Amino acid sequence: MKGTAFHERTKRLNLSTAWYGWGEYIIPDIYTNLETELSAIRSSVAVIDMSPLPKLDIEGPDAVPMVNSLITRNLDSSKIGRALFTPACNDDGKLICDGLIFFLSNNHIRYCSDNVFDWFQDHIGSFDVTLTDTTHNFGLLSLQGPCSKHVLDAATKVPVADLKFGGIAFGEIAGVSVMVVRQGFTGAFGYELWVDTKDGLTVWDAIMEAGAAFGIEPAGEYAADIARVEAGFPLISTDYAGSGPDPFSSNIHVNLKHSANPYEMGFGQFVDLDKANFVGRQALLQLVKEQGTSKIIVGLEFDLSTVREAHSAEKISPNISSRVRWNPLDVVSDGQTVGRATSVTWSPTTNSLIGFGHLPQELARLGKVVRVLWCDECGNELGIVSANVVDMPFIQKGNRG
Repeated sequence: MKGTAFHERTKRLNLSTAWYGWGEYIIPDIYTNLETELSAIRSSVAVIDMSPLPKLDIEGPDAVPMVNSLITRNLDSSKIGRALFTPACNDDGKLICDGLIFFLSNNHIRYCSDNVFDWFQDHIGSFDVTLTDTTHNFGLLSLQGPCSKHVLDAATKVPVADLKFGGIAFGEIAGVSVMVVRQGFTGAFGYELWVDTKDGLTVWDAIMEAGAAFGIEPAGEYAADIARVEAGFPLISTDYAGSGPDPFSSNIHVNLKHSANPYEMGFGQFVDLDKANFVGRQALLQLVKEQGTSKIIVGLEFDLSTVREAHSAEKISPNISSRVRWNPLDVVSDGQTVGRATSVTWSPTTNSLIGFGHLPQELARLGKVVRVLWCDECGNELGIVSANVVDMPFIQKGNRG
């Protein structure tokens, strides 16, 4: 395990000494306490080290046609200079991953998602492109919260005033070149700052100095994970298993039977079946034509009284943790497992126990009560609890205009 471009600063601020392993890297799990860090994301501004995210650069005359053949969205010249969310599927229409395409030019595209180098390499064929794993080339600093624009304005002259969600701008911070993207994975107003690894500390120091007047706080993986659940964002490996040949970037056991198509994960709006052929298109067309998806993802809000009763029946203290559960819980009906609940967590923002439900259509209606087999953190079954199907996101997302 190694530190990121910002490690020499984050290790000094990590007063909890709790670290999170992500691929080859470690990043702080908690700096001081969860409540402070999550509150900064929601109420002021937080800085989050997202550098371990896998990154792949596709460069060459055929960059656009190659990427277009492997993603479900359609790239055209009007999208140059933007970051676009897109799923990618295998021949069976199962998700390889989901992530952001950075359309830098007609000859240069960056894909930031899970590991996809081997999958792209398998499909290079006659495309005139060069593939480069750039995961280690950049520090990626996520600036999230309602005051994030004020911090950027104080730190740099990068033109962000008119930057719409997904927009990309280039400039300097403390004399260092940066790419600024209106993006984030927390549901808050925010930006992502891309900087060469060697310049990471310079940018960190400038952002922290500029943010001091706005109450900036470093936020660890613990708070960032809860924030993305509150915002209704599913995560590969946690909420579905990727179906590609590349190894998963997460350092957890992934159940391969939890593969999914884009419609099951709520990504249907990002599938353009009218565009020229792409990997998985025929399978997805057939799925839509024949039956549609059998399961969909919904929000779940758990009945706390039933969770307490399940613990009480086993004579153990209720353990309702804000730590996001990365192991699924079975959803049952008539004694059979019919779905699963994932990313279950106590949400300090909503003061409720929430998670995602992967349910058959007939159980996925708003207001429906489903039965979940509750387990402790070691996987021991404690009993059946109730959860209501609710709308997502669980919080109102930040302004994305």
